[in-house]
Formats: sequence, structure tokens, C-alpha cells
Amino acid sequence: MQVGRIVISKSGRDKDNWFVVIKVEDQFVYIVDGKIRKLENPKKKNIKHLQKTNMFLKLDEINKNFEALTNKKLKKIILDLKH
Repeated sequence: MQVGRIVISKSGRDKDNWFVVIKVEDQFVYIVDGKIRKLENPKKKNIKHLQKTNMFLKLDEINKNFEALTNKKLKKIILDLKH
């Protein structure tokens, strides 16, 4: 699992929602979607409860510390990728 990867939740209240991985810790990741889970309050989720996609955020859309990324931009990026 890598930072910037788009994932889909397989279980929990957020099942079938799309997220972006912003931090990886052992078997857990922190995910955000800009809508329910904002950058200020990421969700800690077990990797086994997530489905990986082959999609990543482009490097020109974010910087290393996610400072250029806003919740509004993140929502739009995920919405565009879903369709």
C-alpha cells in the first residue's frame, strides 16, 4: 500500500466509498475522501478492509506533505476518477 493510492472500502459504514491513502503504518493506513473524511481528520483503517485500485493521484496534483491538496480538490479528483 502506497501513499496516494486510490482505495475502496470493503467493510464498515463507509463500504463502497472511494478514498485516498495519505499515511501508511504497518497493517493500517489513514484514508481521506474530502467529503466525510477530511484531510484534518483521516480515518485509520486496516489494510485488509480495503480494495486496492491501480489509480494514484498525480504528483502534480499534490506535493509530498499534501499541503497543496484541499478537501474541495480531493472531492473533485475522486468524483472524476469514479466516472
